[in-house]
Amino acid sequence: GHQDLSTVLATLASIAAQEQDRANSATPQHGVDQSRDPRRQTSPPTLPHASGKQEKPKIDPTTITDWSQGLRYVNKLTAANQHLSHVLPKMIAEQHRNEREWWEGREALIQKQRARQEGSKKIDDVLYSPEANGKELATYDKKVINASQDMVRALSSELKRQGVPFFGTKPHLIAP
Repeated sequence: GHQDLSTVLATLASIAAQEQDRANSATPQHGVDQSRDPRRQTSPPTLPHASGKQEKPKIDPTTITDWSQGLRYVNKLTAANQHLSHVLPKMIAEQHRNEREWWEGREALIQKQRARQEGSKKIDDVLYSPEANGKELATYDKKVINASQDMVRALSSELKRQGVPFFGTKPHLIAP
C-alpha cells in the first residue's frame, strides 16, 4: 500500500519532469508521449505538487538537529514553496492575536475584580473575598494554558505537515 503510493508518486514526478523538459524544448520527442498529455492534464493538482516536492531541498527535515542547518532549510523551503511563505506569517499573526486576546481578557478580569472590591468595601466586604478573586484568576489562567497548549499543538502539527525542521524531528535524534 504505502510503497505502491510512493512508487506512483515517484513515477508521476519523473513524468512531470520529462514533460517539463519537453515543454522547454521546442520540438516534441515522441508522438506516443503527446497522446498521454491530455490524460495527465486531468489531474493537474497532483503533478505540480509532486514536482514541487522535487524542487524542495533533498534533506529530510525530520533528521535536522542543527539550528543553522534548519534555518537554511526553511529559507530554501519557503523560496521553493509559495504557499508556505504565505502560511507562516498568517500562523504568526494568529498566535500574536490569541496571545493579545488572552492578555486583554486577563487584564479585564483583574479590572472587574478591582471594581467588585471597591463595591464590596462599601457593602461591608461580605459579598466577595480575595480568595474568590484568586480562584477566579486561577480558573481563567488554566483556560488560557489549555487554549495555548491546543494552539501550540495545532501550529506544530501544521509546521510538521509543511516540512519545517524541528517540528517533526525523529524521536531517536532527540537526546533525553
